[in-house]
Amino acid sequence: MSIASILIQPQRIERAKPVAENDASLITDLLRLLIRLFSNPQQGEQILKILESSLDDILTGFQARLVDKGDAVKTRLDKLLKPVIDAFTELGNDLQVDSAQDIETLVKEKLLTINNILASLNLDQIRHVCQEAFALLEDDLEITPDFIDQQISLLLTTLIEKLQTATFTASDSEQRQNLLELASLLRRINRRKQIVFKFPKFNVEQIAQTLYDMLRRSGITEVAEKMDCATKNIFKLSELAKQVKLAVSGFSSQDAGAAACTFSRDTRYLWYTSWLLKDAYRDIPLFEPDDIKHVSFITDLQQQNDAPARYLRAQLFADERTLVDALNSSEMSDELKVAVVSMLNRVIQQENLSSIDEFNVVHQTEDTSDLGNDFIDSRERIRLNRMILEDHYSGLNQLARGAGRFWPWLWENTFKGDEHAHIDADKKHVYLGDKILHSSNEDIDWTSMPVFNPAFSGRGYHHYNFGVVSGEFLDAWAFHSSWGNDALIGFGHLLPWIQGEVPDHYLPSLFNSIYDLGHCTNKLITQKPFTGYNCWPFDMLDILGRPLLVFLGSLQHRHDDAIFWNKFLFWLTVILGDAIRTMSPNLYLATLPQAAREITLSFMTLLNHPNDWGSSHNTAFTGGPLNHHKGQGIEDPIFILFSLWLVSEMKREHYTHPFAPGDVPERVWLLWLLGGTGMGLLAGFTANVVTAFISWVEDWKLLGFTLLKGIKSILLQFWPLMYAYWEGDTDEGRFNPLGGTEFSGYPDKSQTSSPYLLPYAPGGSVYMGQGNTGFFSHNPPSNSIGSTNPATAQTYAYDFSMDQGVEILASRPGTIDAFRETSPNDQDTAAGWNFIRIRHDLMDDGSGNLVPLNPDGTGNAQPDPVHDQREGGTVTFTYAVYGHGRQNGVTDAFGGTTPAVGDQVRQGQPIMLTGDTGVSFHNHLHMHILPETAAGNSDISVAIPFVFEDVDGNGVCKKLQYYVSTNTRRP
Repeated sequence: MSIASILIQPQRIERAKPVAENDASLITDLLRLLIRLFSNPQQGEQILKILESSLDDILTGFQARLVDKGDAVKTRLDKLLKPVIDAFTELGNDLQVDSAQDIETLVKEKLLTINNILASLNLDQIRHVCQEAFALLEDDLEITPDFIDQQISLLLTTLIEKLQTATFTASDSEQRQNLLELASLLRRINRRKQIVFKFPKFNVEQIAQTLYDMLRRSGITEVAEKMDCATKNIFKLSELAKQVKLAVSGFSSQDAGAAACTFSRDTRYLWYTSWLLKDAYRDIPLFEPDDIKHVSFITDLQQQNDAPARYLRAQLFADERTLVDALNSSEMSDELKVAVVSMLNRVIQQENLSSIDEFNVVHQTEDTSDLGNDFIDSRERIRLNRMILEDHYSGLNQLARGAGRFWPWLWENTFKGDEHAHIDADKKHVYLGDKILHSSNEDIDWTSMPVFNPAFSGRGYHHYNFGVVSGEFLDAWAFHSSWGNDALIGFGHLLPWIQGEVPDHYLPSLFNSIYDLGHCTNKLITQKPFTGYNCWPFDMLDILGRPLLVFLGSLQHRHDDAIFWNKFLFWLTVILGDAIRTMSPNLYLATLPQAAREITLSFMTLLNHPNDWGSSHNTAFTGGPLNHHKGQGIEDPIFILFSLWLVSEMKREHYTHPFAPGDVPERVWLLWLLGGTGMGLLAGFTANVVTAFISWVEDWKLLGFTLLKGIKSILLQFWPLMYAYWEGDTDEGRFNPLGGTEFSGYPDKSQTSSPYLLPYAPGGSVYMGQGNTGFFSHNPPSNSIGSTNPATAQTYAYDFSMDQGVEILASRPGTIDAFRETSPNDQDTAAGWNFIRIRHDLMDDGSGNLVPLNPDGTGNAQPDPVHDQREGGTVTFTYAVYGHGRQNGVTDAFGGTTPAVGDQVRQGQPIMLTGDTGVSFHNHLHMHILPETAAGNSDISVAIPFVFEDVDGNGVCKKLQYYVSTNTRRP
């Protein structure tokens, strides 16, 4: 979502009341209520539980279709996925290689193959996949739009009923009131749904075209060849890195514990394990060395005063027992903590302690007992075992329990980065972040540690299987695809600079490229990421390095003469634009290779589930390996594709932002809220079917979770993807925001040169935050189109971010038609802006003289037949409107003499000074072109398409880009 575009506001005059005020207020009230509810952890958790239970009936309907239509699904998916599954199965069979070099070569070959597949995608291929996918849903599973529509209604009805029931058990009056209010709002939305909303039909051609258009807009055709060349060349970095590694001795410091920086070249970073368990701090509550908070626990192990202590002491390795027995003070060394925690984590990852006789003496707290009653179903054996130990030993740090788990969960999911796995220098411990995941008294084979060992596959244990594809190959794949993606993203950041898209603002691109190539080089030389050193300075470098570089780069393009607040607001639009380019310098180079990495790792992990692929399908998951839970790499692209489908169901005339709810048409709110819910159910179901088919296992609880995850993903992705899809989309200049007859399209400057040049002097570049069909205000809803008092339909308009007091040059010669310069500077007011309007009835005769434009036989001016067209191609005179000028800015631009209506203006002549008047976020120039009425006046109802001669391509300025003018200043 372009927040940069959101923050630049051109003039909006005398706004009418929203068309759908009541419905917008309903949605606004709902969002406010949900924010209020989820700001209270207990109420938020209650709402989530009600939502999850409400999905049970939905889950039953989807499950029934899978059970009844299983054979049809298998047949269809065989056609789609079996070739890919066979290819990976064959790959697994071919992996009987002994050297790392052979695996590396194989990985490089396969990555190049994937890149070539991505580069060759075309509309026919996309259409075929869409046809098969919708045939699976509609024909095989009978998942039709009407069925989804029914599920939305069922979900709303069930939610309302459960909310009303929950009010009787609510603990206080405020909680009851909130639940009743939420039920009332949902009831009103459900009634409105029955009247005005239907789930979108399955239009294969439209959806295929939507996906193809997104790929085309990403620049895939322009950079595919560059990417293929880049992909081949970046692997040469691997050979260079090997030479550098031979020349670098590396650090020789040994690991002194989890808190120490793992610089030793003898440590091994586990790439696949890190990917697999990157969020495991939520799932596996292992002990960390710092969890030994008091020496009393070590003393208990020494003295063996009770049965639990004797049992735990027996689990110590000989060298660990020696360290325990050597303690004779209150100071515990890091080495001792590591030894004891290694033992504790071995214990809690194995047996259920509550079933071991030695632990019958432990007095369990209520939280522990409650968890013990249902831990098998919730797969929380490790948490239960740890809580039993915590209940008995006060010297151990205690996990957050009950409602208190919310805040650690929020921290881990919002701020804490992924945890990384590595084997320490002595090859006896595997760390996951600060946790000791596995320990041994022999050199560790990481593929045999408990998390990958079928011997520990009992209920409650997180275990993943290696089957078709070996662990060593997965580790190599994760490594090479990681540094390869860094190299590709670094190349992607260089492209805007190389292609001249960011003149005078190249530092962010350069800094980002250095950052990504630096990460790439580090991975190649050390075979670990910066975060893999488990060292806070390197973690900070990884977390804060890029934001710092983006910040420094954004200072390259700043305002100097505006008031402080305007300087800050302009800088904010620049840095937000830089941030957007940072996240995706090029959709193809940055997004698709990363998606390919996630998809392939998920695919191979799912395929490694130990079922015999093609044999009888499991009817239910009853425990064991959790490979089938690692389908996120496949699920996320499916969620994005379904989100794009939903976004494409919008109408161009409804495109706007959600921050002024009254502007958003009712259909868009309902499409987001109800359509997003239905599309989330459909996307979650589809994703689950695909991942279940690959892993060849059915897990009904996972299906329910995936349905919920699909709803969340679609609702969150809707607005950003709406911006990505619709921003700047004018149907190539044919869209008429007033409805009726379309425009003929953008004038073709290859047919005849455009008379317009950018409205500022040559030299530095100017940033354009919002262009045609802009998110914030260049759209019909923001202009109140369809109301009783609309503003000018400014769909075809540009916002040029310029410093205060900069001369605006006439983009085209003409005659002054009107101007205003009395509005005060730097005051955000709807009373009116300062502007100048110029009629285009003159041209330069080539000798510096102004003469009538295209004079006819009588010498009268005639419009430009190509560049002066309104709806339907009707040729008409046009008027340029330049807005947001400074107070007295017109007079100052004319040298202190106030011009008169009818005065002639040359192209390049100063006509106004930039300012921040009217409704405006910060100082900038707003420009649009108006047609002429039959009466000979400017038609202020609609702006018309126009293009600049000095803008490359079709002459249309694009959002978040920088443009250099060739408009020579003339006195």
